[in-house]
Amino acid sequence: DGDGKINSSDALKVLNISVGIEDPIIVDDEKTPVDYNKEEAVKYYNDALKKAYASEKVTIEKKTVIDVKLNKLTAFKDIANNLIKDLAAPTHDIKTFESNPTGAEKFLVPTALEADGVKDYSIVKTENGYRVTITLVDEVVDYKTMPKYNSQASLPIAGIKEQADKYNVKVKSSKLDYSGTVLTAELDSEGNILSLNHTMPLAVEAKATYLFTNIEGSGSGQYTLDATFTY
Repeated sequence: DGDGKINSSDALKVLNISVGIEDPIIVDDEKTPVDYNKEEAVKYYNDALKKAYASEKVTIEKKTVIDVKLNKLTAFKDIANNLIKDLAAPTHDIKTFESNPTGAEKFLVPTALEADGVKDYSIVKTENGYRVTITLVDEVVDYKTMPKYNSQASLPIAGIKEQADKYNVKVKSSKLDYSGTVLTAELDSEGNILSLNHTMPLAVEAKATYLFTNIEGSGSGQYTLDATFTY
């Protein structure tokens, strides 16, 4: 009966199980991350990042690459191409954090992913531990709205509305399609994250006006983040 002592209730339960009246209670002491369900896998991923961020000392090396392709633009192509060149420049940064989870998370990616935001996942055994791969659900938003699940786990485009307001661009319609961001983390057997990759495809369509000019455009691209952790 759970009190830690063998008594008549325990004896009755054993008898019922032996004659088939009750099903046996199976305790799985061999469960590993490979056996996790979706909720457990998401928690495993979030917790690994949180553990790294809260480490007594962790050095994070971060690289980002943004690939952008303009499919259509009816005006200001030169300006747009110059902006893309500036905004899509690759980045490379290294920082060390000592018991500073807030600073580390701000430097890299959030740790708040919910299981409802996961379309597919897998955890496989590797030579050093485990590889977690999570594919987020597709999310379509307008230029004023942040995608819920991509925002919980990664770094979707932010500040579009503010930029449009700054340059007096009046957006008539917009569509940002985040089609299956993939998160991949390599962990050791103790749950310490060793490396992280985020690959975020994005397609954009918009209609706007600037002064007296109507603008219509579309494009696609991909944001890629790679990070390594040294403890």
